[in-house]
Amino acid sequence: MEKIIVTTQPELKAIIEQIITDLLASKSESSPQADAILTLKQASEYLQVPKGTIYQLTHRREICFNKVGRSLRFRKMDLDGWLSENKKATRKEIAFNIKNLSNIK
Repeated sequence: MEKIIVTTQPELKAIIEQIITDLLASKSESSPQADAILTLKQASEYLQVPKGTIYQLTHRREICFNKVGRSLRFRKMDLDGWLSENKKATRKEIAFNIKNLSNIK
């Protein structure tokens, strides 16, 4: 069951402004490495997989890439996103999710 919070409009506005300020501050503090552009070799080293695996993933369009001439380029943040999307849940996480789903009724 969701909780209902009663607040005034000025309080809500202040809360939203603080959240936005915090988000903007955290974004500006983020490492410039997050936006790094990687070559095929660098992407292979970053993901710790052979170059052939990178070629297969691009061929199947499973990871985002750009072409500069005939060379492949990868944004580090896209590779990080791909890693997050392809994370496999642990048994503990699966059990927790099942328990939460059964409590929804």
